[in-house]
Parts: sequence; structure tokens; C-alpha cells
Amino acid sequence: MGKAVEGHRSPKPGGNEERPGEREASWSAPALWRFGTQRTMLGDDGNQIGPHTAIRTLHSALERLFSWIHFGLDERGKGRLNNVGSDALFMSVQPFHGKTFVAFMDIEGFKSMMGDGKRAPLALDAFYSAGYTVLKEHRGDAILVDGFFMSDCGVLFVRGENEASSIRLESICRIIQQIHQRTFKKTFQLTTSISWGDFSYDERIEFPGIEKNPIYGSAYVAAFVDSKAHPKLYSSECRLKRDELLPPDIIDWCISKQGAVAERMRETPRHFYYDWMRE
Repeated sequence: MGKAVEGHRSPKPGGNEERPGEREASWSAPALWRFGTQRTMLGDDGNQIGPHTAIRTLHSALERLFSWIHFGLDERGKGRLNNVGSDALFMSVQPFHGKTFVAFMDIEGFKSMMGDGKRAPLALDAFYSAGYTVLKEHRGDAILVDGFFMSDCGVLFVRGENEASSIRLESICRIIQQIHQRTFKKTFQLTTSISWGDFSYDERIEFPGIEKNPIYGSAYVAAFVDSKAHPKLYSSECRLKRDELLPPDIIDWCISKQGAVAERMRETPRHFYYDWMRE
């Protein structure tokens, strides 16, 4: 059999290893697709997380992220939970632009659940119900945490831009803990990665009944990539990415172990693990 025409051959293993020089990334929707080519990351064990691995993993989530369905309210004025098999749960969220903590949540073992055709719908129902109910119960909090849920994952971010960063981290950690707990009671487990950085959300209606909700910013990308990085996040684990962007006062706060949240922070070289199950 002859070779395929030049330009139409399958790529060789490893792909193109050439990368642009180190520079500040322009975090916009198109730039997210280029994330893996910008830099090579290291896990806690010192091993490299290849750029091509990151971009392939990010691809499927971004496909879901930019095509959410707007479900709105039911006839009684309550948020309408999507039917099993739908791709998203929408909650009304106001625009946001600034630095904040962003959490990426994932149902542990969801791919294997899809094989039997039974547990996956139950897991989605447990996750969506827990996420929607917890966020709704805290709508009156002084520091608001907003979130989106699509397929087997969710994205949370905390407002309160004028508040201390430690107070904002406490707020989102409490929400994460409650979502984990309620999902766990339904016999399903989650993993969560939190990152600090720039984050923007804009609501844009594209067609009647359907809307696209663009998310921009390094914080979301960092949280997502860290959720797939080494060391592996195990069932029910939640960790805060510790990098050069994390405010120094947050590092001091986590190490001080003062308060219900900080006292459960376990320090490693590149993360703080929030042991929410520990008494």
C-alpha cells in the first residue's frame, strides 16, 4: 500500500514538539485551544505534563463549555433541573470580570459508569441536584458563589471582590464541601481542583431558547488542567493549586491552620489539599 498524500498523513506519536517562546498568554476563548502549546507543566512528583496531553484533554470539555442549553424556570418559578441525558444545568449568573478562585469539579469514574447504562444517569442526577440545591441555599450569603454544571463536571467561582482573599476561599470551600457531602450520600464521589487568577464570564444570547456562555481566564484553565495533572486526584479529594499567582496571604493563611477551613488544609510542594471529610 502506498503512502498517503503529503499533508494528509496521520501524525507521528508525540506530534510537533516545537513551542512558542515563553510569554504571557492572551486568555480568550480561542487562546484556550492553544493552551497546551504555551508551556510545559510539572506535577508534584516532578514529572512533566506534556503540552499535547493537556490540549487533548481540554478539547472535549471546551466543546461542552461553549454550547450550554438555557433551561430557565418552570411554571412555578423554580429552577428547572435538566432531564437525564441533557448536557447542562443553567442557573442565572451575572457577568463577572476580575481575579477570583475558580473550582473545577468532576464526577469520579464517570466514564466507566457510562458502560452499564444505569449508574451514569443516577450520578448526574445526584451531582446536579446537590450543586443546584447548595448554590440556591446560599444565594443570600454576603459572599456569593456561582456555578455551572454540564455533563459530568461543574465550574464554581466566588464573588466578593472587595473582601479578603482568605474569606473568599473559605466561602467557596464550604460550598465545595457541601456539594461533595450531598453527592457522597447518594454513593457517588467527586474530585475538585481550585485555582486563583483572572476569570471572566459574559452571558450572550445567540438564538431564542439557546445561549452560549463564554468563560475566559487563566484561573479556569489552570483548575481544569490541574484536575488532570499528577499526582492524580483520588475520589473525594479537593486541592488548591499552589503557584506563583496564589496570593502570599493565602499561603500564610493555609499554613496557619486558623479557622474551620484552614485547619483542614494539608500542605504539599505544589498544592494545599482541603481535607473536608476530616473531623
